[in-house]
Amino acid sequence: MKKLNRNVSIAKHDVTPDLILKLDAGDAQSLFNSLVPEDKIGVVLSAPWLKRQQLIMLDENPTELVQALPEDEIYWTIKEIGAEDALPIISRLSFDQLQYSIDLDCWMKDLIDMAGVTHWLRMLLRCREENVLAWVTRTDERFLNFAFKKLFNVSRLSDDLDLAEASDQLPSWTIDGLYYFQFADDEARQIAIPFLHLLYKTDSSYFYYLMENTKWVSAIELEEDALRMRQRRMAEQGFPELEEAWPVYQYLSAEEMQAILDKKQHEGHAAAASPSQLPRLRYRFTQSKQRLFVHAVLHRIADRQIAERVQREIISLTNKMMIADCTAARETRDKERAFGKVLGYINISLELLSKKDLDTAVRLMGEVPIHFLFRAGYSQALTLQNSARGFYALLQNMDSKLQPDFFGPPWGETIAGLRSARPLFFEGNLVKESSACREFETLEDIRVTGSVLDVTAIITKVLFDCFGLQGPGVMKAAVAESTLEDTSELRAQQLFLTVLARHVLYGKTEPAPVTAAELQKFLPRVFTASAKKGAVSATLTESLLPDTMNWLRLQYRLAEDTMPALQAFVQDCLEVLEQECGALADARDIDTRYLSAFLFRK
Repeated sequence: MKKLNRNVSIAKHDVTPDLILKLDAGDAQSLFNSLVPEDKIGVVLSAPWLKRQQLIMLDENPTELVQALPEDEIYWTIKEIGAEDALPIISRLSFDQLQYSIDLDCWMKDLIDMAGVTHWLRMLLRCREENVLAWVTRTDERFLNFAFKKLFNVSRLSDDLDLAEASDQLPSWTIDGLYYFQFADDEARQIAIPFLHLLYKTDSSYFYYLMENTKWVSAIELEEDALRMRQRRMAEQGFPELEEAWPVYQYLSAEEMQAILDKKQHEGHAAAASPSQLPRLRYRFTQSKQRLFVHAVLHRIADRQIAERVQREIISLTNKMMIADCTAARETRDKERAFGKVLGYINISLELLSKKDLDTAVRLMGEVPIHFLFRAGYSQALTLQNSARGFYALLQNMDSKLQPDFFGPPWGETIAGLRSARPLFFEGNLVKESSACREFETLEDIRVTGSVLDVTAIITKVLFDCFGLQGPGVMKAAVAESTLEDTSELRAQQLFLTVLARHVLYGKTEPAPVTAAELQKFLPRVFTASAKKGAVSATLTESLLPDTMNWLRLQYRLAEDTMPALQAFVQDCLEVLEQECGALADARDIDTRYLSAFLFRK
């Protein structure tokens, strides 16, 4: 227990960033410094990015605390605060932390970004000289050579050259009377001269070595060498080469996952930690627009070491996935999007494997490597993607102009989302007002999408197999006789309602377009006057849905397990029919130009 100046006692495990920052300066500093180093780190990492610097500066030894924080957390803290405002942190970075930030901010894919280089060099010049010297003398010399080559041209005075005679030919600035420098511009001059002075003053041999390489080695060779060094460092931080990152998306079968679970169960379970070791979650793990099951699982982990390992693995997996997706790791929004994607698929896996039992999920999170959980969740979406691509291939076989929106909303949008390079969930399946596609996040997303694919499967069977649209030229003939311009305008609902109209009128199943006169005969048979006084639209007869379902089931001997999906499609078609034609049931004249529910004859 910590007793504050106001005689308020606080248990250390109850100390939060907000609690500390609400205290006056003296109490805040006293409380923060009463924590052991592990708890200080936990408090800082659990704080929002913009509040971390305030907490760090409360510490008796802020440099020690800064250098104890993970490189990636320091980088994103600086990014969110802004480099100019984060100088108290930047000036205290360890070499590895600084190098990590430079490795991320100073590259655009495989090329050095000189805008990022000059930005960080300016920041370094505002730090203490020993910090600058530590980085300059330890960083990759090929990277330095490339940066110098872009900042200035260097010339060396020949031993047999008379300085008086050559003075007009040499650049104006020199530090030793031997090497002369021509700077790219004033900004390059202001940045380069302090570094050159520092190098020359500290280690003149190293200075001359760097100048010779800058003078003679080509920029292409320097950049290639620097890239190899950077890739080696980034791989150690969870950013592997592209070919090593791709396996994160490999399909994991149910049998493979069960084998992993059986092995872990055979090995036994680790004992839970004591309550005094309760962990803290890093800030990014507590932020989400939608609270998922995985968030509850993370909060339930009682062992500090397990909690920290799980968080590190998830962050490393996020880095690997960004490489696989060819996404730059420099922007907060890109990192957050990738992080949310990883958590979403882990959430799906945990919901599936634990049946949403928290204790079981906590055990799985602690025992099964995180990348297996991610792959197990992602494989659920991959299975859906393969089905969607199969439907699209079938449409293309029927007619190359048919697109996923042939099925209409939400089925067409669902297939389009699944056919993306990485499968996406059509949010309109859960929120009717939404037309966006996003990453899969829950087992409900998987279930709903599977139900949509069941509907597209039965639509395909009914239209192409039962109604005979797969026959040579049948569909093209129907379109050619209609008012449509070409097959790309055709929709599944149009075909179904057209066939339904012919079935009701003539007892025939054929996708031939109808006329306005035939529509006038059809509508009174399926609509009844509305019981509501003053209503302007008629309503469909109550028997139309069950009669239609019985017709399809009995005539085409459809399996009972396909009935729910078929009924969902039929209901959607009848809703379209009621919306478009409810007001036309008793009309003497019908202008078919404004109706899209049927195929109309030219």
